[in-house]
Amino acid sequence: MSFLLVSRDIHDVFEKICSLSTQNKEDREVVRVLLECCGKEPAYNAFYAELIKMLCESSRQYKMSLTYAFYDVFKLLPEHSLAKDTKYLSNLAQLLADLVLAFTLPLAVLRPFDLDSMQEPCGCVFLSVFFVTLCKAN
Repeated sequence: MSFLLVSRDIHDVFEKICSLSTQNKEDREVVRVLLECCGKEPAYNAFYAELIKMLCESSRQYKMSLTYAFYDVFKLLPEHSLAKDTKYLSNLAQLLADLVLAFTLPLAVLRPFDLDSMQEPCGCVFLSVFFVTLCKAN
């Protein structure tokens, strides 16, 4: 995925990802790498939301992979350390909110969110950022 660094614009990245001719397991990896890159940014970058929207519109398989990738994020929330993962969780929550607002993913994507994780600070941070982002959108 090093072509993310050398691409001219979002359409160039999209074409390069599509030219990978991914199989089922490979598209999962593409989605996971994009989520990881988004999470590691110093500040939320809407580029990832736009790119993921384009991928989901091009193939239903990307949409399913994205849904399962967020399910995995939800499962791992209790294991996160809030001190080092606040920005990571915030970026992913904003990404998910943007995807829900764009109707790329349904709000039902939160269904497997374990409310017991609300006892953990990371679950609170994730949901707080998610709902604040949804409410700020006009």
